[in-house]
Amino acid sequence: MPGMTAALALAARILTDLHDQRAEPGRPLRAQALADQWGLSRSPVNSALALLHARGLIAHAPGQGYAVGRPFMRHQGVDPDAHLSALLYQLDPSGAGTPPSLTDLCRAIADDRRAGVLPGTFSEAQLQSRYGLTRGRLAALLGLLQHDGWADRNAGQGWTFSSLLTSPDALLQATRSRMLLEPAALKEPGYRLAPDALARCREAEQRIVDRHASAQDLHERGVRFHQTLAAASRNRFLIDALNRIHRLRTALPHGAIQDPGRTRQQAAEHLAILDAIERGRLKNAATLLHRHLRAVHDALEHSLALTAVHKPLDSAMLQRKTVDMLSGTRQTVIDYPT
Repeated sequence: MPGMTAALALAARILTDLHDQRAEPGRPLRAQALADQWGLSRSPVNSALALLHARGLIAHAPGQGYAVGRPFMRHQGVDPDAHLSALLYQLDPSGAGTPPSLTDLCRAIADDRRAGVLPGTFSEAQLQSRYGLTRGRLAALLGLLQHDGWADRNAGQGWTFSSLLTSPDALLQATRSRMLLEPAALKEPGYRLAPDALARCREAEQRIVDRHASAQDLHERGVRFHQTLAAASRNRFLIDALNRIHRLRTALPHGAIQDPGRTRQQAAEHLAILDAIERGRLKNAATLLHRHLRAVHDALEHSLALTAVHKPLDSAMLQRKTVDMLSGTRQTVIDYPT
């Protein structure tokens, strides 16, 4: 129903804003104030608030109106999108009207930056206008860009992108950081990968072994695999550091043709790591993981060595030469600029 879809879309935007602002319980949600903020009449806002209340996401008291009924604070070490995704799923399991996640926005920004659509120095108004962001969403996005080292606030006005998205040295450094951090996560006291999480990872890897997958599927499976292993350490500092790297991986293009033999080899390496974890041989699993990441690093280094190493890559070159190396998938890369 169109009316329901509109109410869902507005409810999702309100919920996203509350999450990004880390709204505290008890904060009033005045329909008129929200209507003014969104440039709407009170009627659609009231419909959206009623829907949020019906889903148990905000509170309502007779004579007092709507208010925040739960804390919207993210736990440290948890991916910024994880909590919000759970809330949006509670609002609407079908996903209708769900706004882009911060990860999706970061990917769009990375693509636009490499394509030259976004200049090196930019204003908050530019981002807000281009990506249709609310003030709360803009603040959350800028905070994430700064936290991950993608951009810094200027001393005067505006922001400046770092060279992180275009520097081959940064990509190699990120991979070497993974070589240090990911095996260390497996050595954390009390490390435990839940059986259901292990089973999901194994199933995903087995699908890669059994049949062909797209570059996007391979990339997403790789990110999920490594994030799942790290999350089982329950060390929020390790998890936070690795999430920063994974967001960079997700923002990198990965549209080249895969080498099927190498793809299956990577999946086999992942399965061997899972087998070692399942048997409680965590030191062996950490050794296998380090070996796996060393191969990823060497493949990336070899790819970059085909061009001018230690010099920033242009947009076309970065898209074709680094493709999915950080995801752990060696690919047959075509159409290099010469």
